[in-house]
Amino acid sequence: MRTILKLVLVALGLAFAAPAFAQDAAVCQQALLNLAEVRDGKSPPIGIEADGMRLKASGGYKAAGDAAMFAVDAYREHGDVRGLCPESKWPASMKPDALKKTLTQAAKTNAKVFCGGDPMISATAPKMIRGWQNNAGIEFFSDRILELQAKLDTTAGVKNQSAGRHASDSDWLFEVASDLDEACPNGEAALDIGSARISANRAREFAHDNVNFLVCVKAREGWQPAMKDFDAVAPANDPTSMAAAYRKIETAAVAVKAACKASEEGSRENDYLLAARRLRILFLTTPGCREAAIKMNDIRQSMNTADKSSLPSYVTDIRNAAKEAGVACKDPAAETWGEFVAWITEKNYFRVADKQ
Repeated sequence: MRTILKLVLVALGLAFAAPAFAQDAAVCQQALLNLAEVRDGKSPPIGIEADGMRLKASGGYKAAGDAAMFAVDAYREHGDVRGLCPESKWPASMKPDALKKTLTQAAKTNAKVFCGGDPMISATAPKMIRGWQNNAGIEFFSDRILELQAKLDTTAGVKNQSAGRHASDSDWLFEVASDLDEACPNGEAALDIGSARISANRAREFAHDNVNFLVCVKAREGWQPAMKDFDAVAPANDPTSMAAAYRKIETAAVAVKAACKASEEGSRENDYLLAARRLRILFLTTPGCREAAIKMNDIRQSMNTADKSSLPSYVTDIRNAAKEAGVACKDPAAETWGEFVAWITEKNYFRVADKQ
């Protein structure tokens, strides 16, 4: 029985970068072993549920004609090797040129399975790729929340994985779909594999957004001492002491912002977190600022319990309130705070599941 890579994720994903996984010789060796065991028929593909579709219904993939089916069915094993091993360790068959050659030949000899277009065939590469990637925005975001809380159990099911593994899965599937898309004939097949490529690409974008955000969250450890110092002096309501503490946060934030450049969400959230501290000083120094900020916060509180369908109107309300607060506070921090609430609400609208 093979050891499933309990990539939770390689030290809980604290070394995310490109590649998405941290690379370690022992973990790479395990990834290579897992790939070989699926190829030899000793284990089923880990990325497919026990009753899920496979291009090859059972057994290994050792025959010469099995290579393309292996690339699709064992997408997770291939993605793990790509993400966890240096290129020098990749099997020759999974290097880009070799993969492209294999898939191009498959598209020519078995277009109905690898390109799709025939609704009578149940297991095709396009159907399987779409099935694995279609709900990526919601599923990957849900897993990211659990990962940040150190509650993600990657052995609970096929789809529950870390941001790094979602990235390696979708990178591989996008490459497979792209190679097939180039090779498949025009017509219904081209539309079928083309839509699978779009699904994989969208999933890849979601996954890497999450990876970059987690890198940013990790980087914030650098400003935590300064944040704690500010929070310690704030209850005394002494603006001079708070301003001195805030300057230390700004100094620490330089490195944090640099580490977060790849994540728009992380960068915007950084500005929001800084703005929240800045506003606490402005409440004491600028008449009318507190009242304007309270108005913004009241809208945010209403958004937290609002139906999803009503959120767009709240977004408009908080943006207007943020502009008013910016004027009242005589500082851009107020509008920065409110604009982030509006922006993240719009972003989450498409990645948070509807309440049942």
